[in-house]
Amino acid sequence: MGDDGFLRKLNVQVRRTNHIGDTTWCRGKVSHKRVEDGKHLAECELRADDQRGRRTTAGWALVELTSRARG
Repeated sequence: MGDDGFLRKLNVQVRRTNHIGDTTWCRGKVSHKRVEDGKHLAECELRADDQRGRRTTAGWALVELTSRARG
């Protein structure tokens, strides 16, 4: 989202313990984009996996982005 974006909502569930010394990979992807009331919004799926390939965290975020048209 960069410095000009704004995090509108965040929902995260920690499903497994992240042990000290474990490696955790955090990933996300844009699942949907829309314009609502002139605001450019992106819904993102979030996840974290440990070094064993187990999902430790899952969630989603709603981000407001700047628009090239708005500057």
